[in-house]
Amino acid sequence: MIYPVLFYIAINGAVFTFDDGPSRQTTKILDILNKNKVKAVFCIVSSRLYNKNYLAIAKRALKEGHIICNHSYNHPNFARISANEQLRQIVISQKIIKKKLGIYPSFFRPPYGVITTAIRKVTKEHNLTILMWHIDPRDWASSSTPASIYNKIIWGWTKRKGKQSILLFHDTKINTVLALEKIIKKIKK
Repeated sequence: MIYPVLFYIAINGAVFTFDDGPSRQTTKILDILNKNKVKAVFCIVSSRLYNKNYLAIAKRALKEGHIICNHSYNHPNFARISANEQLRQIVISQKIIKKKLGIYPSFFRPPYGVITTAIRKVTKEHNLTILMWHIDPRDWASSSTPASIYNKIIWGWTKRKGKQSILLFHDTKINTVLALEKIIKKIKK
C-alpha cells in the first residue's frame, strides 16, 4: 500500500516508523533523527503516556514535527481478543492521545500486523488509516544485532528502489538505536 500523506517525510522513498514506545531509547532515536534532519512516525502504546517521562518524550516527538500514530492501548494481539476489546483498544487510545498530546492520530498500526474485520470497521468510523510496513528487520528479536538490522533494511530498501518503503523499527530496542544513524546515512546518499 502507498501512503501519499507520508511522502513529505520520506527520505529517498524510505519512511521511518517506530513502534511500541515511547521508551528510554526513544530519546536517543529523537536525537539521531534531529541530527540527521529526518522526520518519522511514532506508533505509540497509549498506556505508556501515563508515565510522566514517556509523556515528555512523546511531547518532544510531536514538537519536533514527527507524526504520532495510535498503536493501541496496551499492545495485545488482536487475533486473540474480542471485537469489542479491539474497538476499546483503538478508541481509548485515541482519547488518551488526544487528552495527553492534544491531537487525534490519523494512523493506526495494529500490533503484530493483525488486521481484523473489527479493526477495519472501527478505523473507518474514526477516520484512521491502517499503517502497515514494507520492511521489517526483526529488530525486536533477541537474535538481532545492529549489523543484521542494517543489512535487512538496506537490502529491502534497495530491492524496492523507486517505491515508497515503510521501514518498521521498535524504539524500545538498543540495537535499533545503534543501527539507525548508519541506515539514515546510507539511505540519504
